[in-house]
Amino acid sequence: MARDRAVVASGKVVGFTDGYEVLERGSDQEGYDIRDYSVVMQVEVTHLWKDDGSAADDDGYLYLALSRGAEQEGVPDDGGPSTVTPVAEFAKAIPAGTPVVVMAGPMFIPDKAPGIDVIGLRRGVPSDAVLLSGWHPQALSFPDAAGTTSWRRRSLQQVEAELDGQF
Repeated sequence: MARDRAVVASGKVVGFTDGYEVLERGSDQEGYDIRDYSVVMQVEVTHLWKDDGSAADDDGYLYLALSRGAEQEGVPDDGGPSTVTPVAEFAKAIPAGTPVVVMAGPMFIPDKAPGIDVIGLRRGVPSDAVLLSGWHPQALSFPDAAGTTSWRRRSLQQVEAELDGQF
């Protein structure tokens, strides 16, 4: 998997900021629009094995987009809970300092497609950084309470040693 990714790095989570939104305008028959929300996770790079597109900014950070969820707009509110996760919940679930291994590529955002508006495309991302996609299930791996990762139950140290051997 690492060979197919533009960026392969390890580091520590710095924090989360509100990211871009994608508004997909529905047809007149649908009667509603869909707004997708994102959050940007900032990672301080401690080891960079691969960076095909200069994704690390000048200060040594990576920025990854993660989905916060989506909501329909233009329909009556049913009173149910929001399906959009607040940014603060990401920070609570993945606190600053959490170690992480990143295998990702640039985020593709269809900002020129008909019926799609992208709001705040660079929100949460410095001008010298590339926004990476954290949407793939294996783009990020964190250690669990036992110290193993989602990648074949290896520890972060084992994953890093394997990456050392590949790059």
